[in-house]
Amino acid sequence: MTPTIKSFTNTSTDPYDRHYYTINNKRFDDYEQLRAYWWQQPMTHQPVIVHDYTIKKRISYSKGFQ
Repeated sequence: MTPTIKSFTNTSTDPYDRHYYTINNKRFDDYEQLRAYWWQQPMTHQPVIVHDYTIKKRISYSKGFQ
């Protein structure tokens, strides 16, 4: 039996920005910057905390369709 290889396609070239990260009370909006910072720190096993951006729901004061 030959295993099948699955491939995935990229559906968007926009940057992925659903999260921001904190480590040592520093905030990073870019994952690559966080990784660079983490590798420069001494091995203290500090956890990286991943936060979701909170998006406020749009509140419409109109009465909608009439």
